[in-house]
Amino acid sequence: MAASLATTETGVANLALIRLGESGELSDLDSDTTRNAKAARPAFAHARDEVFRTFKWKCLIARADLSVNVGTNNSQYTVMYDLPADYIRALDLEGKPAIQYSIEGSLLYSDEESMNLRYLKQDATVANWDAILIDCVALSLACKICYRITQSEVREQYLYRQYTQQLGAAVRAGLVEDPDDAAEALLLLEGTAPPKLRNRNRRKETV
Repeated sequence: MAASLATTETGVANLALIRLGESGELSDLDSDTTRNAKAARPAFAHARDEVFRTFKWKCLIARADLSVNVGTNNSQYTVMYDLPADYIRALDLEGKPAIQYSIEGSLLYSDEESMNLRYLKQDATVANWDAILIDCVALSLACKICYRITQSEVREQYLYRQYTQQLGAAVRAGLVEDPDDAAEALLLLEGTAPPKLRNRNRRKETV
């Protein structure tokens, strides 16, 4: 099954199983009771969202005028906004690149009286994804369920290399915004980033 033919979550899961050398296809990821379905079902959303957050995928970019939340605001900022229901990751505030804001849970805090947010959206409709994004999600899922199904660490490592190669293909194909940022993320995933970049990334994670 080619990535271009996988237009549902079940299709993406079947692509992952093919990568694992499994011959039987799932008919429905949500309801199948097979061993493979039981492995793939709980891991699917994690694999998908992890890939979504890794890069600024152009097919997932959205914009929204944020609504003010009138609840109790205990922050240092004067205005509290609701993030979109399909929010995954903030990109920038359109037209206001230098303003200060903070995202906490499902809220964005700022002193601005209006907010137009560019962000990565949670899009569960596989038909809207680029073919390379589909393959990346399938490979990520295959990595997560590999040992449970095959008991092979060697195959798991091989699939992870395939996954990072497909992410590199996405950068080269121009499917992500800010290729320099994506290239740094790819180096970190591959474990080939120079020490300065690795240390910088660790500092970001602990802030």
